Amino acid sequence: MVFYMYQCPRCGSSDLIDFGEIFECSICHLSFRKRFLDELEEDEILAEEEKKAFLDAFKDDVV
Repeated sequence: MVFYMYQCPRCGSSDLIDFGEIFECSICHLSFRKRFLDELEEDEILAEEEKKAFLDAFKDDVV
């Protein structure tokens, strides 16, 4: 069994709440998919909230 110690890519905290495929940082309150932390460089990772805001900006332009 492999155990990964994750840290928040934004604030560096290891005080995380594990929700399975996603964790939430208890310091900055951003959510990240573990899969992306394993596959991408830290500066390439977007929080779930950042991805939603990015997509919402395009959605607002269409209406």
